[in-house]
Amino acid sequence: MTILLIVAGILLSSVPVVLAYIRFRNLKDEAAYKDLMTKAMIVGLLSCPAGFLLSGVFAIIERVFHINEMGLLGAAYHKIILLALAEEIVKTFLFIRFTKKHSYPYSWLDLIAIGTTVAIGFEIGESMVMLGSEPIVMLLRGISAMHMCFGFVIVWGYGKYQKTGKILPFVLCFLLSWLWHGLYDFGLSEELLALNDNFAALSISLAVISFAYMIYIFIFIPKAAKKEVYTTPIVK
Repeated sequence: MTILLIVAGILLSSVPVVLAYIRFRNLKDEAAYKDLMTKAMIVGLLSCPAGFLLSGVFAIIERVFHINEMGLLGAAYHKIILLALAEEIVKTFLFIRFTKKHSYPYSWLDLIAIGTTVAIGFEIGESMVMLGSEPIVMLLRGISAMHMCFGFVIVWGYGKYQKTGKILPFVLCFLLSWLWHGLYDFGLSEELLALNDNFAALSISLAVISFAYMIYIFIFIPKAAKKEVYTTPIVK
């Protein structure tokens, strides 16, 4: 029964991100764009182990300075810095590197599609790694498409930066996604729940927000595809 629940959790949790990827991929019929989307998915899958490597660096710092022995503060470092920050840095870095490496007349919507696809790839990769987790946790993270939402916010801000030359929206979007991610993880930490089980409401609330935002993304895609501000190639 447990195995069936795990399999069901993986399948159900994959539905939102797979549908989003298909929707983004079908925005254009040209072969070059579809090739970029395929490569972006591969980069996203590879970003998962890359994220673990950066987390390993933060883990060394955690051990050297005995942060893991600091109770609630140590738990906050582990969840918000070691996990959430490392993952968001890696996804963002690999996305930007990808767009710099592959020459293409990117529009704001192209950047959003490619960056969100990298995040989707990470989410799929992470779901494979979390096979041993509680099915309900996997399902909660999956149906709310958290990594997709985190990635979308960051790449929207990056696209805004590329479009206007103003970096502040990109920085703010990155900070928002990082804190959103980190506080969700921290809200489920044993140390915080040991103080009061009601702190779980923090993570549940953020998961609900993520689910609502995922719905917004599906609404955004067709609307943005009709707006010149999103579809006009960015001229440097």
